[in-house]
Amino acid sequence: MFGMPGIARKDELKHTRRRRSANTGRKKGNEMKKTIWIASDNTRGQHYTVETDLTDIVDIAYKYGRAESGEIVQCDGETAGWDDSSRKYRRQLPDGRWEPDNWGGRREGAGRPATGRKKKSFYITDEENEALRKYLEELRQ
Repeated sequence: MFGMPGIARKDELKHTRRRRSANTGRKKGNEMKKTIWIASDNTRGQHYTVETDLTDIVDIAYKYGRAESGEIVQCDGETAGWDDSSRKYRRQLPDGRWEPDNWGGRREGAGRPATGRKKKSFYITDEENEALRKYLEELRQ
């Protein structure tokens, strides 16, 4: 189960008291020593030092995060947060908004083309209904 989001191996995380989130630049093969900060609704913020070759904040969050409600992972000035509704990590954009899902909602060219028809209600008799339906059928041909 160690490959699942939110399950980090204890030997991969080393607790540190470091107060800044920075790339130390020390290389071990392709891996670099990085300091990440993790906090959630259930835990207070903790700094960890990890050796990783990952550069994308979302990948780092999936590897070392716990996928808890309200979780925030920060590294190298970037932030990722756990989104409970879509069950995935999202990157925080420079303007403070969270990266969108990119599916659902209004998009140009999406959905059924408009016909111009609208629902109308009439109180009519059965004979009037028959006559109106015949007239509509003629009109639409």
